[in-house]
Amino acid sequence: QASARSDGKFSHMCRSDFTDDFSPSVTSPSPSVTSPSPSKTSPKTTNFAPASRISPRSSRTRLPILSYTSSYVCINKPFGISTHHSASSRSRRLVVSTSLKRQLSRKVYPVHRLDHRTSGCLLFAFSSEAAARLQQSLAKGQKEYVALVRGRWPHSETYNCSLPVTVTLKDGTKVSKASTTLITPLATDDKSSVLLCSPVTGRTHQIRRHLRDLGHPIIGDSRYGDSKANRAFRTAHNFTCMGLHCLSIALPPSEGVPPIVAPVDHWHEPLAGLRCWEEAGAKDERLHLEKVDYKGGSIGRRSDR
Repeated sequence: QASARSDGKFSHMCRSDFTDDFSPSVTSPSPSVTSPSPSKTSPKTTNFAPASRISPRSSRTRLPILSYTSSYVCINKPFGISTHHSASSRSRRLVVSTSLKRQLSRKVYPVHRLDHRTSGCLLFAFSSEAAARLQQSLAKGQKEYVALVRGRWPHSETYNCSLPVTVTLKDGTKVSKASTTLITPLATDDKSSVLLCSPVTGRTHQIRRHLRDLGHPIIGDSRYGDSKANRAFRTAHNFTCMGLHCLSIALPPSEGVPPIVAPVDHWHEPLAGLRCWEEAGAKDERLHLEKVDYKGGSIGRRSDR
């Protein structure tokens, strides 16, 4: 095999520029090529490494940037990808923290996390000190989630759900913890409702558990939801994601950062024509925002410039 060229022709390309062209399903090496007989001549060719030598992985998709400053970046996390590696995501090779590090060419530190199938605002800091500071600020700020749930929501005003949530401690002990979620209806009909949920506490799967316990599980939630309703909604609307999206993050005024909104554009097509969704969009225009990605080169547009 010919050695890699060093004349600079490919100097601007990295290894991933080639690996992304290979499908993850290709695992066997390319068939060997029989050398031509001495009596025949063939043009000189450059042989690249077989596909089996390149570790297969899912093709990378750019993570949309919502806000970029000198201390943090906020992205619109797609559904179906974990925030970082954990015991529950060991088998998932693609995680947001790794993908964002490659995209920005710098290390990132998660300020909070979203579940694997939850989409929306996700904040990362560029240093551990900034991450700790932003975690404290976010605890004093507000996060809003939009949820698509099963059935007609019975309350017309903001409902304070204070049902306790059972959590498992590091030693395996299960304890009941106080938890609070503020739920505001945007629209409802006989089959589904669109709600705004603001968690006051931050228990694991808090919104998903509260809505299940209230009898209105999230559409598409395979763990806490209604499998029959999920299948019916998927068949009728081709809605393949989970109906929970972190719509906005608002830090305290002292941070000097305006609220960050993550468009829920991947719901637009499957939910088009759904009455409660159209009514919710008329009440909260953020639901109809188009995709946002403030990109300038590989890092995004700096909002502090």
